[in-house]
Amino acid sequence: MNLSDRSSSFDPYAAAGLSYAQLEAQVTRNIATMPFGRIGNGDRGLIFPVSVPAPISSFFGFRMHPIAQTQRLHTGTDIAAPYGTPVLAAFSGKVTESSDLGGYGLTVVLSHNEGTSETLYAHLSELLVSVGDEVKQGNPIGRVGSTGFSTGPHLHFEVKQMTDMGWVYLDANRQLEVALERLIDSSQLAQLPRRDRGSL
Repeated sequence: MNLSDRSSSFDPYAAAGLSYAQLEAQVTRNIATMPFGRIGNGDRGLIFPVSVPAPISSFFGFRMHPIAQTQRLHTGTDIAAPYGTPVLAAFSGKVTESSDLGGYGLTVVLSHNEGTSETLYAHLSELLVSVGDEVKQGNPIGRVGSTGFSTGPHLHFEVKQMTDMGWVYLDANRQLEVALERLIDSSQLAQLPRRDRGSL
């Protein structure tokens, strides 16, 4: 799959060139054998890719596509953050795409680990980085929107990794849930009076 495809009819599912059975096998392999690992240039782990706690509205895996109304592999995770919420780099990396990618809408793609892994941030309302920029984990790269094939404001977040079989999508659901829990904890801690923080 080439994330730089600019066609307005771009469909990531069809572009994968795989049958339903092959996609199902890939998902099973990802869950069973693909460790998530440290994707991003030595960062300790993934951080939540929006700046405020927000619910995960659609998980990685097979689902009924909300627009096409067909069963498809959802190759990422959707986060239902408010319109305009800052989108953050989940890992440090280099910007390889910052443009309108058709169905993905306004999209930023970051390359990690010398091009062996990628994260994608789609349906943005605004792009805050340009191709070639080096970004640190947590840097703002865009704002949540509803561009492309979208039913409402949200961030579509993907992780891909190069393997001996080519590019594969990774299931980041659990890692995002953990990152969200950490963000909620830190937000609650920040709201406490300073004298109460030491007891936690």
